[in-house]
Amino acid sequence: MMSTFSDLHLSISMNWLFPKICIVCKVNSQSILCPNCMPKYVTPVSQNSNISYLYRYKGSIKEIIHKFKFEGEKSIGKFLIISLDPKYLQQFDLIIPVPCHWLRLLQRRFNHLNYLFDFLPNFNAKLVKREKYTGYFHKLNKQERELRIKNAFNVVQGERVTGKKILIVDDIITTGTTFNELSNELCKYNPSSIHGLFLAKV
Repeated sequence: MMSTFSDLHLSISMNWLFPKICIVCKVNSQSILCPNCMPKYVTPVSQNSNISYLYRYKGSIKEIIHKFKFEGEKSIGKFLIISLDPKYLQQFDLIIPVPCHWLRLLQRRFNHLNYLFDFLPNFNAKLVKREKYTGYFHKLNKQERELRIKNAFNVVQGERVTGKKILIVDDIITTGTTFNELSNELCKYNPSSIHGLFLAKV
C-alpha cells in the first residue's frame, strides 16, 4: 500500500515538473498530440479515378507532416495512417513508395514512406530507384516540375510489375507531376492498373 502511494505521488510530481506537451500546438496534453491536433479518422478521398488522398495539407496535418518528414519526429508519423482500412491496402498486389534519392536520405536520416508502410506484406521499396536528384519542388510551377522530374526513376525489377495492381504511396500531392512520371515508368512493364495514395493534398 505504501509503495503504491509512493508511486502515485512520484507520478503526480513528475507530471507537475515535466508535463506532457502537444508536439504541434504546445498545450498540455495526455499524449504527444492533443485532441485538437490528432488526425481524425478518415477514408481515402478520390481526387480522380486513380488518385486518392487522406487529408488536406493545412493546419495541424501540415505541421505533423513537416515534423515527421523534416524533423525526424517518427513518433507522430503513424498517426497519419492510423485510420487506413487494411482491406483498402490489401486489394493491391504491390505497394510502391515514391523513392528518395540517396542524398535526400542522408539529409533526413530515414525514409519516411518506408517507415510508414513497410509493415505491409505487399510493400516493396526495392522495385524502383531514384536515379536523379531533383531538389525541392515547392517553388516550381508545373512545367518546371515536369522538366526536373523527367527520367528521375528507374524500375529495376520490371518483371515483378507485369500484370499487377499497383498502389504508389507518397506524402503530398500538388500537381501530380511526380506520380505521373513514376506511373509512366511503371507502365512500360504492363501492370494491370496503377493507383496513387497520398497523405495530404495541397
